Amino acid sequence: MGLDNTSKKLQEILADPVRFTKMCWPKIKLYDRQQEVLYSVRDNIETFVHAANEVGKDFIASIAVVWFYASRTPCKVVTSSSGETQLKSILWGEINERIETSRFEFPFEVKDLRIYKVNSEGKRDPRSYVIGQVTKVVENFQGHHLPHDKPRVLAVFDEASGIADPFYEACESWAHRKLIIGNPLSTTNFFFRGCKKGDEEDPAESGGLLKKVIHIDGLDSPNVKVGKKCEELGVKRPHPIVVPGVLSYDEYLRRSHKWDHVKRTMRLDGHFYEGEGALLFPPDWLDLCEELYKILNPYGYDTPYRRVINGETRKAKGMGVDTGAGRDLSCWSIVDKLGLIEQITLETPNTMEVASQTISLMRDYDLEPHEIVFDAGGGGKQISDRLIEQGYNVRAVYFAGSPSPERTKKKLSTAEKKDDDQTKQVYKNKRAELYGIASELCDPGLCEEYNRPVFTIPEDLYHLRQELAIMPKQYDSEGRMFLPPKERPPGNKNPDLVVIKEILGRSPDRADSLCLGMYAMEESGAPRVAGAV
Repeated sequence: MGLDNTSKKLQEILADPVRFTKMCWPKIKLYDRQQEVLYSVRDNIETFVHAANEVGKDFIASIAVVWFYASRTPCKVVTSSSGETQLKSILWGEINERIETSRFEFPFEVKDLRIYKVNSEGKRDPRSYVIGQVTKVVENFQGHHLPHDKPRVLAVFDEASGIADPFYEACESWAHRKLIIGNPLSTTNFFFRGCKKGDEEDPAESGGLLKKVIHIDGLDSPNVKVGKKCEELGVKRPHPIVVPGVLSYDEYLRRSHKWDHVKRTMRLDGHFYEGEGALLFPPDWLDLCEELYKILNPYGYDTPYRRVINGETRKAKGMGVDTGAGRDLSCWSIVDKLGLIEQITLETPNTMEVASQTISLMRDYDLEPHEIVFDAGGGGKQISDRLIEQGYNVRAVYFAGSPSPERTKKKLSTAEKKDDDQTKQVYKNKRAELYGIASELCDPGLCEEYNRPVFTIPEDLYHLRQELAIMPKQYDSEGRMFLPPKERPPGNKNPDLVVIKEILGRSPDRADSLCLGMYAMEESGAPRVAGAV
């Protein structure tokens, strides 16, 4: 009888993720929003969580993974993220820590991005696993089926702003539960649309919601709540930390003071930013670029090389080549004055393969060598030098180099000269110049003013759109436009530093290549939006 009571009590604990957490990690304190996430994963088919920085997103996702996997057999959990570092070091770092620090030992065999269940004889259950997969190949997100007598398969999308729609769609046929969580950084994918639409009732009336949307603000941090209360009561600092590892009140105040409106909206308030002023490529512009492409190309996306618009073959005017270093992709973007004709991405562990691919594309598109521009970094300089030795006088630019002299100054209007009789430098470096030019060519207002077509972009290039959509428009103390660094400088641990790879989970190879191609076209004689900033 005692064993029966113990078994019944254990089943009750396993059915309650919060009680499960208290049993396995007695020192862990879950605040209300974290508990809400766990109960939503248990009760609702989809849980969308858009959250501020440092509110315990990956921590609560790790508990959800371990609880779900431990509480049923057979069971499958597929975890994913837009970048390998985010997946392996952060989310799986939390998952491994939960397993290692549990008060009770789980019957798990833990491998690199894989966890198996084992029986008393040490044999694996072939029907059960937890795996980690970076969102690169959609086919990897298929085939994780189990019987649906109860929820047995969980899909976790971490940092969901950087994940494309097809990966979410691929899990529809097998995921019984979905946890979709991250900072609200992009307004272009399923994460934004799902959060924006809000809660949805389940038409099958399963007892839970089809979708539950949870918003976690920086103000939801228990440390911030206590700090605000202490301040109201006149209690002097330091304010107590009631939940370690979660945003403190002092840090909340510093970020409120230092961060601009856009960054505060996304990373402190946990809301999607839908304004246009602080983005190089606002959502409305990108929507228009895609809509115009569809209007110009009634033949659809299967047209070879997208070369036909309005029944006429397009003539390429520029090609940008971003050479992948290490695990980054190499990317080629071929453009004309109407927009992007074709974008090709390849893994090139031997970067010298880039030279032969470039020659092939140059001949295929009838491009002149001077209409091809390489990013000199990542081996691009060596490849462009090799091509020049072979008689192909291509060009290479250093992103960190100085901007073009003719574009470093902006002519002031008569009214401006009355107040400031001098020219102003516009771009901080070459990379900012290239992105600034690309932004100009996508700006519908400027294009109308200068009587040129808005640059069109095929809507199925979702990875490219993600990279363009997150690019902020920033200015230094001298008023020069600059872009955040791709990677964090060595030794820099500043949490306020915006780093592109940390936002995207990958290098913006496609966006860099496109901007190089647009620059190649503009520099080779095609009309441009002259004088615009």
